[in-house]
Amino acid sequence: MAGLNLKAQGTHITSDDRLIFAVEVLNDAGEPVLGLKKSNFKIWQFGHLFGELPVDIVVPLDEIDALKGYYHLVRKNWSPAVNGTFAFRVSAGKGRSHGQVMTWVVKVDGGPK
Repeated sequence: MAGLNLKAQGTHITSDDRLIFAVEVLNDAGEPVLGLKKSNFKIWQFGHLFGELPVDIVVPLDEIDALKGYYHLVRKNWSPAVNGTFAFRVSAGKGRSHGQVMTWVVKVDGGPK
């Protein structure tokens, strides 16, 4: 079975509780994988809030040549009650090819508003 090679970095936007992952997807030959949709991605959160998170929006960035194979995965309304570092597994699949990567997101809310 062929594999996909993924790199991912996540961030939490505190102003509206979005969780966003920037994900690069390459095939075994190092070529960008294009045409992925929501159904091609899965996100799991590890730790005390363990579970699969639905991906609400996938934004392919392939209209820019230098960003072919890059996607933004957006999860709306991700708001754990505590600050901390959260581990995630991001996976992608296309046909019989699959891949996964671990990444972390640090959530730190500002002080009193």
